[in-house]
Amino acid sequence: MGCFPSNGKVQRVHVQHQPALCLARCGKPSWNGDPDEYCSVACRQKGPQSRQANATCRAPGCNKQSWNGVAGGYCSNVCRNNDTGNATHKPLCATPGCGKPTWNGQPGEYCNKNCKASAVTLCSAPGCGKPTWDGRPGFCSKSCRINSGGGGAAVCLKPGCGKPTWNGLPGEFCSNFCKGSAPANLTAGPSNYRKTTQCVLLQPGTAKYDSLKKQYEDKWDTGRCAPTAIRAIYEVYPSSRVWQQFEDRCNKIGNVKCFGHGTNPGNVQRRFHGTRLRCHPGDPWMPCTDTNCSACRIIVDDFSMVHLGGWSGNKGVYGGGIYFTSMSSTAKGYGLDKAAGFAFDKGNWMDPQAGNCVLIANIACGRVETVNGPVSHNLDLSNFESRKVDKSSGADELVVFDAAQVLVRALIVF
Repeated sequence: MGCFPSNGKVQRVHVQHQPALCLARCGKPSWNGDPDEYCSVACRQKGPQSRQANATCRAPGCNKQSWNGVAGGYCSNVCRNNDTGNATHKPLCATPGCGKPTWNGQPGEYCNKNCKASAVTLCSAPGCGKPTWDGRPGFCSKSCRINSGGGGAAVCLKPGCGKPTWNGLPGEFCSNFCKGSAPANLTAGPSNYRKTTQCVLLQPGTAKYDSLKKQYEDKWDTGRCAPTAIRAIYEVYPSSRVWQQFEDRCNKIGNVKCFGHGTNPGNVQRRFHGTRLRCHPGDPWMPCTDTNCSACRIIVDDFSMVHLGGWSGNKGVYGGGIYFTSMSSTAKGYGLDKAAGFAFDKGNWMDPQAGNCVLIANIACGRVETVNGPVSHNLDLSNFESRKVDKSSGADELVVFDAAQVLVRALIVF
């Protein structure tokens, strides 16, 4: 602070503030110079004589002493972070017992990578150590399920379980728990098991939603543009007919050499497919009956070889089959509403209003013929079950020639 003496020169007067004394009245300054603090841990732990009356934790229902014996404080960081009435409240790590705030301040997240890794549900196969395929108790892949004793046994009816049925027979559950928690249309008995396709809206933050969203974003070519924002993701439970024909095809192919993240039997891969969507999925949602809504026709009736080239005008330069890709951005460029003026060469293919959607399907690739460009020969079905195209652009195509090799598992809408 400055003042002006009679000679007109400014003189600086330094005022020294005395630090507050230890709350335990030991005569020493508090550790940080602030009032109502202690000089050390030893003084803080001295006992009731050094604490204020009614110095209980302010978190509702706690009743423990505040950490420094001062009224209006908390007993721990856990109580402070849990108190939603506190201005500094932050959602806590999803790992039980951790108590630390999430890394991004959002609920349902973890405080760091170590906590997230420790919360992963591991494959039930002895010695595997990989995360389960959907984050739920079970196996990481079909091969682990079979090798761990499932063998050729029928699988539990509840979608996503993966465990053998309790009696080894098809059309059954693995336990009363799965039977009680399964969708109503799965408990009517084997003869009525999923005659129709069921679509379930996934919620952000669940293991399945986050897994699909991550694959979609990770496999988008950001050199073109940012990923088109996802409006919703639906998990698709195909009818028993479609599911059974896929399982039969995988078993017929058997264990073959896999590439990437493929699993046996069948060398099953997860890929994207862009197609036309004319309806507007909501919650709840059942596929529409519009014959021109390609997405709903595929979800309900599976892919049909008779519709090849219906949207593009050609059956494909890599053979007349069903096309898939590992790149979500490539898939978003197909099935556009041409009548509304959307086209890849117009640069508006990424528009969320472009009239298309992206399906995510399991593909039984089997033995794969790899090519680098357009082909004119038919696939030699005695040696291969699919054709993989590695383009110079870095994009890829995966072509199958039998609809039974495809099982649609999810739908992304924009």
